[in-house]
Amino acid sequence: MAEEKKPLFVFRGKFYRSFSEACVDFGIEPAQAYRFRRKTGMASADVLEHCLQYREENGGIRRLESRQTRDIWINGHRFNSYTEAINWYNIPRVSVTSRVRRYNISFQTALTELIMKKYDLHINSLKNTPANATSPDIRPLSANHSKFYELLKKEFPHIELIQSSPVSGFKIPYPSEKDPVFFCYLYLGLNFASMCVPELISVPESMDLFSRLNAFNCSSFLPVLGYKDGYVSASWLIDSAEYFSKRLLQLICVFLSSCQEFLSSWEHSTPPPISIPPLSHTEKPLTDEQKKALAALKESVQAVSYSQTRDHLIFSYPYPFSSEKEVECHSLYGESSHWMLIPDLIDNVSESLEGYRILLEFQTEFSGCRFWFHDGKIGASWNEAKCIQDFFSKSCRMPLSRFLNTCHFFSMRWNENKEKKSET
Repeated sequence: MAEEKKPLFVFRGKFYRSFSEACVDFGIEPAQAYRFRRKTGMASADVLEHCLQYREENGGIRRLESRQTRDIWINGHRFNSYTEAINWYNIPRVSVTSRVRRYNISFQTALTELIMKKYDLHINSLKNTPANATSPDIRPLSANHSKFYELLKKEFPHIELIQSSPVSGFKIPYPSEKDPVFFCYLYLGLNFASMCVPELISVPESMDLFSRLNAFNCSSFLPVLGYKDGYVSASWLIDSAEYFSKRLLQLICVFLSSCQEFLSSWEHSTPPPISIPPLSHTEKPLTDEQKKALAALKESVQAVSYSQTRDHLIFSYPYPFSSEKEVECHSLYGESSHWMLIPDLIDNVSESLEGYRILLEFQTEFSGCRFWFHDGKIGASWNEAKCIQDFFSKSCRMPLSRFLNTCHFFSMRWNENKEKKSET
């Protein structure tokens, strides 16, 4: 008796005798899928993934052949195809498709998550990594990192080095090893430093707690506050092209002392009032430095207008999050501070325990943006205090890209939770 042949095609963990059989199993017309595969040269599994996503987004795949004329929106950028999108972000297609299959998510969601990873937005990855770990995959500290490590040890004698692949960083007991109030995890990127205190204080969740955290996040209060698994978290991210310096050490100390001040007074103090800078429209001639800032911004966005307040030059521009949604963004440039602001990121929302959970858990996991409820909307902002000279013109593109990516990713998570809630 002849040995039975093995299945020829595997899709989403299931074996099929043919690509056609897999199409039928998922309710896709095989002839259409075959034509589309010949036309695009995509792998069979990628064709099926695209068909399923297209059906989910458009309610059918009747017009699959017109894919080349359909716009793809990723983080506010319009692309003619997913191939163009992954080339723009320089992310290998195999990385995206592998993530799609592994987690059973859409191509767009997988690509967005990889973009987030590429920009080093995850700030809580060091928490469960053993200090002083050793592994053949661990890379030694760079010369700059080693130099800054020595500087940190002078300020924090009990600091611990955490080395893992691909993330390395430091664990700081504060204020001291003998009597630590909390532990801060510090990660140094190529041109930024992120800090996270994942367990600042243990407090049961309540609307009163969430409202107070929201009020602090609406202000210019330094740490971005989050909440997850019964703990209030605090995080911050510093951008600087010259961050291996005493200036960065000073900002780390400011962050840590701000966390301690919050712990000692949050139950009794009144949350600071909302302090988002006003958006006025008084025009004045731009200085040379401001012209450089405008030119730098125009490299990332289009249709920029500007106005001024006493303390800030305000750049405003529409930013398309998708073909259906466009939001008004503002970049505020001052002598020593830099703001990015989207007052109306999500409309028509009401404050609730579930909504706060989504918002505050996100802020425990990611940095580069703070979110808050205000007047039936969710707003987003980011402010860089005590900026170095020429910060905006030299270094604004990475923070801006991170800010918009984070806003877009949060919007996707918010909408996914909204859809799940409506299904139940």
